[in-house]
Amino acid sequence: MPAIQPPAVVLVTGANGFIGSWVVLRLLDAGFVVHAAVRSSKKAEEIIPLFSKECEDGRLGFVVVPDISQPGAFDEAVKNVDAVVHTASPCAPEANSTCFVDLNRPAIDGTIGVLKSVQNHSTRVKRVVVTGSAVAFALPRNLLSIEAIENDTFNDYVVDLVDKKGTNAPFAMQYAAAKTRSEKAVWEFVRSHGSDLRFDVVVLLPPWVIGPELVKKTRISDLNASNQHMLARFAQPGKFGDNPSTWVDIRVTAQAHVNALIIPEVGNMRLAVSSPEMVTNQDYYNAYHMISPPPRLPFSVPPSQAREQDAPSVLRHSQLLLEHLWLLQLQPTSLKDSLKDTIDYLVKAGLVRLSGSGPSRFEDAEHAKL
Repeated sequence: MPAIQPPAVVLVTGANGFIGSWVVLRLLDAGFVVHAAVRSSKKAEEIIPLFSKECEDGRLGFVVVPDISQPGAFDEAVKNVDAVVHTASPCAPEANSTCFVDLNRPAIDGTIGVLKSVQNHSTRVKRVVVTGSAVAFALPRNLLSIEAIENDTFNDYVVDLVDKKGTNAPFAMQYAAAKTRSEKAVWEFVRSHGSDLRFDVVVLLPPWVIGPELVKKTRISDLNASNQHMLARFAQPGKFGDNPSTWVDIRVTAQAHVNALIIPEVGNMRLAVSSPEMVTNQDYYNAYHMISPPPRLPFSVPPSQAREQDAPSVLRHSQLLLEHLWLLQLQPTSLKDSLKDTIDYLVKAGLVRLSGSGPSRFEDAEHAKL
């Protein structure tokens, strides 16, 4: 399919979310016109102050879609756009008895619903970019036991596990299974339509996404789950597992969605969007101590330590990540810079107070729930 170039019109779902709001910003910066899909008018009000000029000049408009899992939810929204970026997806720090159902309906039905709407009701859309997740490749804890991640690697392990345990499976497992099922459903949709498909698809697979948030937050527990998890690494060292895992800066993630629209060659590809190195908790602490001067967080940060040599399997995974960054024409951010910007944001937002500037609010994070 031809590249989507500005001033084309792009529908962005989940536009008030962590990733969605940054995608809207980057698309507007690149000269696109954006139709932002949100669940309610109240959700639209969360991002209107960020883009008041673009709203006034008609480059940003809003579409209310209360339930993305409903059949035909996007039938009208896709009629007057040239591309779709589907970022809407469930992710919450807690599970409950209905979480398995709640995750699968928006993750699978919502995503396939977008594709059906485009296929049946749009004559203009040439590309759909879907925000998937790196957990559709594998869980971080299982990466070291995998010989090498390939382009067609799927997390069948977690799908089988959740099939057996259902709602008794941990939330992280349910989420990973839903994202894996959702992506598989996307590619099955593409295969089943064959040459009759009117558009191509790109699935982007980011891991932990950290960085400043655009939509105003008043509580740490309202932050993106990755940012909450990042803070918890510092507030409660040792509480969470320390398997090597990948990460990516939110600004790189957002730019990946823009580039996935404008680069013709990535059509019908699944691409990891990740910094190439795999990191542990200690890597975060080392990055913190590299900030000059390190911010005076309201809790002790473990000292720097020499980095252990990566296992061969980690190096093999990193090679695939580098290849995908090259295809998307992306330059990764250093962990130090991303961490610094994230902490600066949290301080400016009043969510974390540095030592000596008053009582810390970090106890509001409820980080043990992540």
